[in-house]
Amino acid sequence: MLLTIKTPLRHRASPVVLPEGSRGSWFSQQRLRFIEARLFWHGRVNRSDLVDHFAIHRSVASEDLAEYRRVAPRNAVYDRRSKAYRAGRGFLPVFGPPALVGLLAHSVLGDGLPYPGTPFETVAVPGRTADPVVARNVIAAAQRGFALRVFYRSMGTPAGRWRWIEPHSLVSDGFRWHVRAFCRERGAFRDFVLGRIERADETGVQTVDPDSDVHWQQLIEVEIRPHRKLTVEQAELVALDYCMDGGSARFSCRRALLWYALVNLGLDEERLPPRQLVELVDPSLRTLAGFR
Repeated sequence: MLLTIKTPLRHRASPVVLPEGSRGSWFSQQRLRFIEARLFWHGRVNRSDLVDHFAIHRSVASEDLAEYRRVAPRNAVYDRRSKAYRAGRGFLPVFGPPALVGLLAHSVLGDGLPYPGTPFETVAVPGRTADPVVARNVIAAAQRGFALRVFYRSMGTPAGRWRWIEPHSLVSDGFRWHVRAFCRERGAFRDFVLGRIERADETGVQTVDPDSDVHWQQLIEVEIRPHRKLTVEQAELVALDYCMDGGSARFSCRRALLWYALVNLGLDEERLPPRQLVELVDPSLRTLAGFR
């Protein structure tokens, strides 16, 4: 069955208010979300999908489908031949606009929520992980505001040593996790790779206000544009790839994370196409990020 949803996807002017019965049950809301996700991404949904995924009785699945049709009648059209509901051409999401990021996350989890057997693959990278107990204790310290004594290995001290840190945030750069924390030894806020913390089981009183992390609090406006060496047609394509408006794209980034943002975009140094298709409007951001 081919998808028949019109493009571009329209958005609701105002959010849908779910009926009292649906709002009162987290489980019923999850099943309604499942119905919508299957309709949008897979194009169809039936009772068996709900029964298999949630291990519920067929009568409950029928009630859920009827409830979703009451909420969004144009989103689900019954197809007697396949005995399933298909996505209507006038499909308007109830639970917010679908996003590829969410689809990829479900694909990685393999939970089958939006699509039974998603045709997704991710580029393989070496596994980098951290002790979950360490991660839990670091998160607790960041949330509750206390210091941690950690055994940390670094490039400068690969054998590792004990030090006191005062975490306030965890950050993923897309490849690894690090902890943003005040380092008592250095007397400054620094980044600590989460996977290099071997132990973190002694706590202390926080001595520095996390809001005093100036580089964390400072937001930098980053603007990129198609590389000047591209042809007009190539530049138009790149502008489309990066959702540029008026010839450039802008995003805000914490100064403490600017280094990672530029590395991920390949903008830590000047490269020519085809290695680099975008460039910084303000090249001085490289210096601000710590590149020479």
